[in-house]
Amino acid sequence: MNWSARAQRKDARASVGSAQIDRIEVHAPTADAAAYSPAAETGSFTLGEVTTGSEYDWMTVNGAATSNFTEDQDMVRIDVIARDGGGKIVGVDFTYTDRVPADGTAAWNVPLWRVPLDSKVEAFPHP
Repeated sequence: MNWSARAQRKDARASVGSAQIDRIEVHAPTADAAAYSPAAETGSFTLGEVTTGSEYDWMTVNGAATSNFTEDQDMVRIDVIARDGGGKIVGVDFTYTDRVPADGTAAWNVPLWRVPLDSKVEAFPHP
């Protein structure tokens, strides 16, 4: 992959030291350069029931990630989104599992501070 960024010096609002940035260009591979890999060939995660609790002003969000990968997966990221009754996002956070074993399950938890305790939560795992 060829990732490059270039800044040109011209009149602009942002500056770095005494130089001013006019624009930044990022060159990255196109989507057609990616190798397609269906989940059936590589693996995926599923989440069991996501539960919530409370401790002082914190909402605690707990769950488990199950893997169908053929190899252990380290540092699986779990993103959590909390929404109020109207669907507005009122909190977000994430955690990492140490390891999710191949064809196994690992528990996780995420504390959310100052989130209404009746918020609905969603969780998303990422390898």
